[in-house]
Amino acid sequence: MRRLRTEMKNRKLLGRLLSIAAVIFGAFSLFVSFQLISNVLTTAKADPMNMDVLTELRIQLQKDPAVAGLKEEIRNLDLMARRAYFSGITFQKNGGLLLFISLSVTALALKLLSVLNASLPTPGKHSAHDDSLDQASIARTAVLFSMAVILISFVIISVQTKTSVPDGTASPAPQPAELPEIHTVRSAWPCLRGPNGLGVAATTPVPTEWDIDSGKNIMWKTPLPRKGYNSPIVVDKKVFLSCADEDVREILCINADTGEVIWRKAAGIIPGAPEAIPEIMAETTYAASTMATDGQYVFAIFGTGAVVCFDLEGVRKWARYVGPFENDFGHGSSLITYKGLLYLQLDDQSRSRLLALSTESGKTVWETARDGSVSWSTPVIANSTNGIAQLLLNGNPTVMGYDPQTGEERWRFDCMGGEVATSPAYINGTAFFTTEYHQLVAINTAAPVEQVWEADGDLPDVASPLAHEQYIFLGSSSAVLSCYDSSTGELLWYADTPEGFYCSPVLVGDHVYIVDKEGRTFIFEAASEYKLLASPELKEMVSCTPAYVEGRIYIRGDRHLFCIGEK
Repeated sequence: MRRLRTEMKNRKLLGRLLSIAAVIFGAFSLFVSFQLISNVLTTAKADPMNMDVLTELRIQLQKDPAVAGLKEEIRNLDLMARRAYFSGITFQKNGGLLLFISLSVTALALKLLSVLNASLPTPGKHSAHDDSLDQASIARTAVLFSMAVILISFVIISVQTKTSVPDGTASPAPQPAELPEIHTVRSAWPCLRGPNGLGVAATTPVPTEWDIDSGKNIMWKTPLPRKGYNSPIVVDKKVFLSCADEDVREILCINADTGEVIWRKAAGIIPGAPEAIPEIMAETTYAASTMATDGQYVFAIFGTGAVVCFDLEGVRKWARYVGPFENDFGHGSSLITYKGLLYLQLDDQSRSRLLALSTESGKTVWETARDGSVSWSTPVIANSTNGIAQLLLNGNPTVMGYDPQTGEERWRFDCMGGEVATSPAYINGTAFFTTEYHQLVAINTAAPVEQVWEADGDLPDVASPLAHEQYIFLGSSSAVLSCYDSSTGELLWYADTPEGFYCSPVLVGDHVYIVDKEGRTFIFEAASEYKLLASPELKEMVSCTPAYVEGRIYIRGDRHLFCIGEK
C-alpha cells in the first residue's frame, strides 16, 4: 500500500511538472508567434528602397545636388533601413526555429500528460463518461493545433523572405581574356560590357529599331529554364549564360544564329563544397555573376561558392569551391580572365580577397588579402598608355590598382563608401569609380598616380559608368541618365526617364545604348547634349547588360534571351 501511495505521489508530481512545462512553452510559443507576425507586418512596410522619406530626399537631391549634408543623410538613412530589413529576416529565421522547438516541447508535454493521467476503469464501477478519453482528445487537439501554428508560421516566414527588396545584385563588368586569333574582337563578347570589360563595342552598326509585337528585327527569342541575373557572353557563334535555383546550377550554350540550345550542362558535384547550399534571396538568385571566356573555355561562378570550367563543346574541365560568401544579398561579382588567369573579387563580411586561378587547372596561382567591407564590384583590366596592364578594383572604402600577374598592390585611394556594386571605367590612362550617394572620382593611373577630380549628382548603385574620350555616361536606379566631362568632372546634362537602370551603358560607334528595368532601350548620341535617337521596347523586364556582336544585340530578359538584328 505504501509503495502504491509513493507511486501515485510521484505520478502527481510528474503530472504537475508536465503541466507547468506545457503552460510555459505554450505561452512562449504564443509570444514568439505574436512577435513573428508583428515583425512580418513591420518589415513588409519598411521597404528600404521605397520609404517615403527616402524618396523625398532623393527627389530633393536630384533638384539641388549642392545641398550640404543631404547625400550623407540619405546614405545613413538608406543604410539604417537595409540593416533593419535584414535584422528582421534574421529574426524570422531564428524565431521560426524557436517556435518549432517550443511547440514541439508543448506537444510532447501534453502527450506525456495524457498518457500519465490515463487510468484503467475499476471493475464494476464503470462511469458513463471516461475522463481519460477526454484527456487523450485534448492532447490530440493540442498537437494538431501546434502543428497548424508551426505550418502557418513557416508559411508567413517563407512569404516574407521573398518580399521585394532592393536588388543589390549587380552583375557588373568582368574583363575578357586575350582571345586566340580565330576569335576576333568583333566576333566575341567574352564578358559583361565587351572585349575590354569597359562597355565599348567593336561591332557597328547595330539596329536602332525593333518591335516585339510585329517581330521587326527580332531574329529569335529563346525561353530560359531558370532564373539568373548574369549577362550573356558570346564566342565562336555561341551564346553562354548561367541559370540556377536551389536544385540545379547550370550553363546554357545557345546557337547565336538560330537561338537553339546546343547544350545544357549542370555544374555537377563540386569538390570541397558542403552538402547543404546556402540560403540566397530570390531577388539575387544563385546565378547573379556573369560568365567569362578566354576563347577556349567558359567559366562560371554561382552563389553557392562553386566555380566551374567547361570547354566550348560542354565538357567539364575542372571545378572547385571558393565559398562560403558572407554578405546580405548573395554573391554578385563577375568573372574576368587575362593571360591564363581567372580573377575573382571576393569581398565579404569576414575575409575579403582577390583570387587568381589557373584557367587550365583551376588551381590558385596567387591570393591577395584585401581590407574593407562587402562589395559586389568586378575587376577590369586596363592596358595603360605606357603598355603596363593593371587590374582595377572598386570597393568600400578603397579603390585600388594591382599587378594582374602577381596580385601586388600598385596604388590605392580611400574615396568610396556604402554598398559598392559598380565596376570601374577606364580610358587613356584615367580610371573612373563611383557609387550611389557618394561621388564620381577620376584617377590618373600612370605615374604619378593621383586623383584628378571628383563630382557628385544622381549616381548609379548597380550600373557601371561608361568612359568616352570626352564624356562619362551614367544610368542610375533612380531613373536618371547623366553625362560628365571626362577631363573636368563637370555635369554636362542629365535626363529623367520613366524607369531606373540596372543595365550598364555601352558605346556602339557614336551611340550609347542602355536598357532600363522595364526592357526599354534608350539610344542617344555620345555628345555634350542629350539627343535621344530611339527607345524601342521588349516588354519584358531586363536587369542584365546586353552583348553587342557582329551587328546583333543579345538581351537577357526576365524569361527569355532575345537576339536583335537586321532582317
